[in-house]
This record gives sequence, C-alpha cells and structure tokens, in this order.
Amino acid sequence: MPKQEVERWIKKVEEKLAHAQHVEDKVGKGKYLFRSYLGKLVDESTQAMKEVHAEGHFPGSLIVNDPSSTIAASLPTTELVGAANVREEIY
Repeated sequence: MPKQEVERWIKKVEEKLAHAQHVEDKVGKGKYLFRSYLGKLVDESTQAMKEVHAEGHFPGSLIVNDPSSTIAASLPTTELVGAANVREEIY
C-alpha cells in the first residue's frame, strides 16, 4: 500500500493536471483580446506543476509493508529429477 503522503501527492498531481487541461482548453478557444489573461493562467499552471514536481521526492520507501505478507512460510520443495544427468551432459 502506498504511504499516505504519497497518496496525497498523487491526488494533488491529478488535481493540477485537471487544472492544466482546463487551461489548455481555454487557450485553444482563446481570443486575441484575452492573450494576457491566458498567458497568466498558463504561467500560474506551470508554476503549480513545478511546485508539485518538487514535492515529489520522498525519502525512503514509497509503500508501507503489509504485515500479513511478511510472515515467513515454508514452501514445500520437491526433488529435482534428472538434474544430475543434464549437468553431466553439459560438462
């Protein structure tokens, strides 16, 4: 399972991407008179994405170990038949 801080960061990234897509749609439909406004939106969106990217460095592991999966279980092994014969052929 991902750590809570990683989950929060992913959620923030998704929000910023949705906002950036909204800005991109506005730029595509933009009129000449609103270029300065659209430029400001693009700049703000770019800055927000840079900030989120900078927050994406997590020390250590990104996941929390599941305690139920760390319990050691012995797996039954079977004897490998024919290994000696194949090994002799290879030599």
